Amino acid sequence: DVELLHVKKTLESLNLSNYSYNKAKIHLSSLFTDLVDEGCIKVNPCTGIKSKRHIVERKEIFTDEELKIISDHIETNNNHFYNFFQIFYMSGCRVPEILGLKRTDVNLEKSEFTITLKKGELYVREKRAIIPDAVPFWINQLQNALFDDDFIFSFFYQPGPDEMHRSYVYKFWKSKVSTPTGINKSIYILKHTFLDKVEDANFSAQIAAGHRNDNTTAIYTVGREKRRLEAQKQIRISAV
Repeated sequence: DVELLHVKKTLESLNLSNYSYNKAKIHLSSLFTDLVDEGCIKVNPCTGIKSKRHIVERKEIFTDEELKIISDHIETNNNHFYNFFQIFYMSGCRVPEILGLKRTDVNLEKSEFTITLKKGELYVREKRAIIPDAVPFWINQLQNALFDDDFIFSFFYQPGPDEMHRSYVYKFWKSKVSTPTGINKSIYILKHTFLDKVEDANFSAQIAAGHRNDNTTAIYTVGREKRRLEAQKQIRISAV
């Protein structure tokens, strides 16, 4: 059987940074948990391996000038990507969460959409708000969705029956946006930038992103999710 010592020695031999070491341990632990569930092994060998301390670096964001350059470039050269760019930027969501949206997941009348996200070992459905400045881009995108089960952003960033994998977005951003503009930052930094602007405008970034650091209290608070959603709808961050 694989034991704690085997896993620890393997991780140490890779000469990883403390951050990468901790990430690798998490992924291995998830794998071994599945093996325990299947009866292949009796104990998760990662249990008991301590995480290493690492310095949490300040998250990088786009400057206003960089956002303007990127927005102008996309609108001029890759217009079919423009709605995705604006909607993703003003959603506070992850790329897979936006790609997984279907027409039926969006309620324009209530300014809401429902995403599927993983929390721990479970997949849950959670409502997010469409902020006022993002509404025109949602309306424009939904006009081309012919069927209720169409994904809002399928291939070529148009509504369609197939769910696009996130790797297509990352590759597109790198080759069509990042390289031509010379702004070497990933698309995911749009999320950090939006949340930073939300915080700067005296709104709560925790509310905008749907994060919960107060889970225990939330269990006993009736209507908290509804209030959180309504608070999201009041966020005003201008489109790029």
